[in-house]
Amino acid sequence: MVFNLDGMEELKNNIEVNNVEVADRIVVKRIELDKLKEHEYNFYDISNVDSLAEEVKIMKGDLLNPIKVKKDNTIISGHRRYNAFKQLAEYDDRFKTIPVIYIDEFNTEEEELLYLMNENNQRIKSSEEINEEIMLKKELYVSLKNSGVESYQNVNINKLLADEFNKSVSSIKRAVSGKKPAKAVKSNAVLSVEKGIQEILKTEVKLTGESKGYLKIKYESPENLNDILESLSIMAKLEQED
Repeated sequence: MVFNLDGMEELKNNIEVNNVEVADRIVVKRIELDKLKEHEYNFYDISNVDSLAEEVKIMKGDLLNPIKVKKDNTIISGHRRYNAFKQLAEYDDRFKTIPVIYIDEFNTEEEELLYLMNENNQRIKSSEEINEEIMLKKELYVSLKNSGVESYQNVNINKLLADEFNKSVSSIKRAVSGKKPAKAVKSNAVLSVEKGIQEILKTEVKLTGESKGYLKIKYESPENLNDILESLSIMAKLEQED
């Protein structure tokens, strides 16, 4: 992506779009779903729409937090809500329109992408989504530095990102390079215990550490989980008797 840096000098060092500044540029209305289009750079997960659709159904087509769109009807924030309405609209006409907030055109593509990311600040993100954010912001910060923006000339970009995402500098470097952390090698003792538990529970089991860690157990259904928990209870009783 080639960044257009016009106007970027005025953004704060932490590169946040101030929602207050755009508050006087918005209009709220309802719009037909088929007039909207999803943002090409939205990389956030839109799964689990079914549960959201149930919540929207209770609201009978209203939204406490309308989705945000540009003048050309491109969605900036609210892709899951949009997809929940699409699902409901298949059998209920009340959901064929959706409440939206129209946001005036952004000054730059950077402002638009940063607004999109900031709108998703509070959501629980997957590691893939976080890495995507890191890579986009790394590219932006490097562009600012190379373009001569004074506030970025003496900045360590990886350190800036590490502070912003609360990660180590090495993890930031891995994220922007696409490399994954080295996989820990399990000892024979851990593998033996893992195999033994797996044979007893009749399901996939993983131990994450040597002296301490987590026991991960796969289950296929609520009934299967109850069976596993019962087996674990029996194992615990046998340990106490020994």
